[in-house]
Amino acid sequence: MKKLKIAVAGLGRIGKIHLNNLLQLTNVEVIGVMDPASEAIEYAKLKGVENTYKKFNELVTINQLDAIVICTPTNTHA
Repeated sequence: MKKLKIAVAGLGRIGKIHLNNLLQLTNVEVIGVMDPASEAIEYAKLKGVENTYKKFNELVTINQLDAIVICTPTNTHA
């Protein structure tokens, strides 16, 4: 079965929960994360995510991306 290639935008409290859950799924590959905070980027790298970005515009350029899990604050969901 083909793995879904997923990225996570926003690694606050909820974003970290989603990232950890996605990393447990055998049919999912987390291929990128985005967060403007350096601490969040370091957290993602510790979890084994190689592609990290500080801007959403950079995240969406990932090749073969199937979906992005949006975990940014609600007022940024436009």
